[in-house]
Amino acid sequence: MASKKQLKKDFQVKLERLASQVYFPLVEGSEAQQKKADELLDKLSESLNDFSAKVSQIKAGDKTKEAFAEIKKDFAQQIQSFESEISSIKKG
Repeated sequence: MASKKQLKKDFQVKLERLASQVYFPLVEGSEAQQKKADELLDKLSESLNDFSAKVSQIKAGDKTKEAFAEIKKDFAQQIQSFESEISSIKKG
């Protein structure tokens, strides 16, 4: 089982990778792409805060592993949603 600290770090790394994919449209894209990219960066930041808070709220005990698994599942779904948004932004 991952520690809370490691799980938060994993979330941060994955979201930073997604953010790096948004920088080109943010700087070089059309005005519409720039606006969408900026909004997505805000969402990525909020997501990191939300998922980190969920991890912090977990108390040690019997259900810790299950709670982490549920958060990881929700995070994976969120990542897929962000990846779709990034594809949409890149297409213009």
